[in-house]
Amino acid sequence: MRLRLQSALYCFGCVALIPGIFLFSPARKSALAAATGLGSFPRVEANSLDKERFLLPKDFGGQVNLVLISFAREQQTAVDSWLPAAKQAEQQHSDLRYYELPTTAKENLLYRWWFNSALRSNNTDPALNGRILTLYVSKGQFLRALRIPNEKQIAVLLVDRSGAVLWQQSGAYTADKAASMDAALPPTPAPAPPQTAMPTPAATSGTASTPAPSAPQPAIGK
Repeated sequence: MRLRLQSALYCFGCVALIPGIFLFSPARKSALAAATGLGSFPRVEANSLDKERFLLPKDFGGQVNLVLISFAREQQTAVDSWLPAAKQAEQQHSDLRYYELPTTAKENLLYRWWFNSALRSNNTDPALNGRILTLYVSKGQFLRALRIPNEKQIAVLLVDRSGAVLWQQSGAYTADKAASMDAALPPTPAPAPPQTAMPTPAATSGTASTPAPSAPQPAIGK
């Protein structure tokens, strides 16, 4: 009897866990992505040119992140075309960060060392080293997760730290694409009005107060 009761409780616990498992499963994440029409950023490891390790998307620095994904060396020109807009967006939105993600297939450690060294030497702005994160991934799975149709153009995304893709475009910068990105970003808060200095009592009366003369002290006789 006791054994039968333990078995029943075990089965009940398994059934109770099924909804929770579904909520946090890859299938649930895919269903949410399908509802929005955009993909979701998969969990991947990356290393910056500063040799810092990242686990994406949770280690992105912003609440919202502008991500420029390239697949070939000749696409760097298209990436560079977005940098002025990326810098401006970061200045206007304190919770936004931008990153470059050169993406290639999984390779051995020697190739990764060579690839990172080549990127580091080709980068003319050392300040960008912390924003350039190299990805070595299974390209097919990575492209399917983000719903990127092919590698012919760079992919430009707004991604939050949960991996949700909020906006997506492809190819080099254009004014229309930038306007579409701005529309997807949260509004910039209005600046606080300047504070005016309160006038002092002396300034209000228009005359400076003069202390009253003190009375002469009497001489003390010897």
